Amino acid sequence: MKNFLVIFATLFLVACQPSLEQRISDFHQATQKLAEEAAMLLGDLVQQRNSINIQGRALTPEEIAFTARADDLEARFGHWEETLEAAANSLSGQSRLEKEEALRDEITALLAEARQLVAAPPGK
Repeated sequence: MKNFLVIFATLFLVACQPSLEQRISDFHQATQKLAEEAAMLLGDLVQQRNSINIQGRALTPEEIAFTARADDLEARFGHWEETLEAAANSLSGQSRLEKEEALRDEITALLAEARQLVAAPPGK
């Protein structure tokens, strides 16, 4: 009887935990939401960068730094998207979960930088 209870309790606890595939799916969905927000912010940054670049005058050091950071963020986001797609198509199991966690951390950092840059455009 004692063994039955231990086995039953173990199986019950294992059954109640979310499956690995569900955890991967949850991470992926959360990461996609962050990516959508990052894409919108990067769109704003690209517009600001383009309006700075077409002014027809020499740029200030602050404007040069802003456009360089916007370029860097745009390139990093593009690389991040490629990495996400590759991970979704090639990895599975625990390695996929670990990659999803790393990608979420990376997009979170990128999003924080984009927010900071949007909040402090040059000349304001």
